[in-house]
Amino acid sequence: MGRTQGILSRFPHFYLAEDGNSLFSEFIKVFGETLDEVEADLLKVMYAHYVDKADNEGSQGFNTNQKGDLDKIFSLYLENLGGTSQLKQVNRPSGAEGIESDKIYRQRIRGLIEVLKSGASTKQGIINIVAANLGIVGEDEKAIAARHQIRILEFLPKFQTLHWNNWHPLQEFDVENPNVVETYPEIRLLIKSKLPLPLTNPRIVNLTTGQFAQYDGMVKNGDLLSFFANQTASLNGIPIDIIGGTPILWPGASRWRFEALVGEAKAVFDQTLFDFSRFQEERTKPPSPEQAQQFTIDIAMTVAKITPGSFMVRIPWDIPGFSENLDQFSDRPREQIKYIVDKVKAAGVFAVIAYEKTFGEDHELG
Repeated sequence: MGRTQGILSRFPHFYLAEDGNSLFSEFIKVFGETLDEVEADLLKVMYAHYVDKADNEGSQGFNTNQKGDLDKIFSLYLENLGGTSQLKQVNRPSGAEGIESDKIYRQRIRGLIEVLKSGASTKQGIINIVAANLGIVGEDEKAIAARHQIRILEFLPKFQTLHWNNWHPLQEFDVENPNVVETYPEIRLLIKSKLPLPLTNPRIVNLTTGQFAQYDGMVKNGDLLSFFANQTASLNGIPIDIIGGTPILWPGASRWRFEALVGEAKAVFDQTLFDFSRFQEERTKPPSPEQAQQFTIDIAMTVAKITPGSFMVRIPWDIPGFSENLDQFSDRPREQIKYIVDKVKAAGVFAVIAYEKTFGEDHELG
């Protein structure tokens, strides 16, 4: 009656507009109720285009002709992107349960909109869009932890290992970086000695750049000294501190050398050998050519050969709390990820999708 009363109140008193049973009042009531319905319909149309106000009442399913308002909003974003059952609302209940279901559906749509607003073609955007299509949306701890399990490996590296066996200290060797960009290699040094003497402060040097990685300690026959691409190192599998860091391998050729000292090093707990250490001052020096011949080193350098314009999305097959029901959907959400990534990635870029599954076995001991 809101519009009807508003119209009647504007007429002069002799129209007897206050008499709600008069023919004139009934005539005006027709127009007032029509205007009320128009206003309600207009608000409903506006709400239907606003995700925070729209509902999904009357929906018979996203893939049917009778969609709800939230289905229609959702379809705008999936028109050229694709989507899975993990994002769509399935079997909407009626009544209060339907309203609660709409809240969850609305949250998923908001999550997808935020992903697209921030850019789905970026590295993080691709992770977010993949996660969203597996049902992982929102900023709660569970969703954040699940997204962190999805990783992108850029350039599809293929690892090749170069070997220089029976090399001597101070003997130089050449390395060719096959990439057009710099990279960090992984270097492993197996010490072999004909003398019962250790080598002190061993290091690997890129003579072209002057960079080096050095272990401040002793290595002996049979020790394996490793320098990794992430700037860490180990001795016989045990992490150690080093001076410098694994040298960069710049594009093209570079010259390298293994260096070390011989003699009695200053005693350092858990680093130098008791039988070959001095507790006052060290007596070490570079090996003479004759001494260098008594030590041999097997050098293995692993270099990642990259493929520009390519990347791999690595997705755990099992993501607790999200992946348990994926196999129940007819549209197979996992199989749609490649299509979705191809839609949002940059043109001319090659993408690979890899799923990882860990198999566990129980073995009885004894």
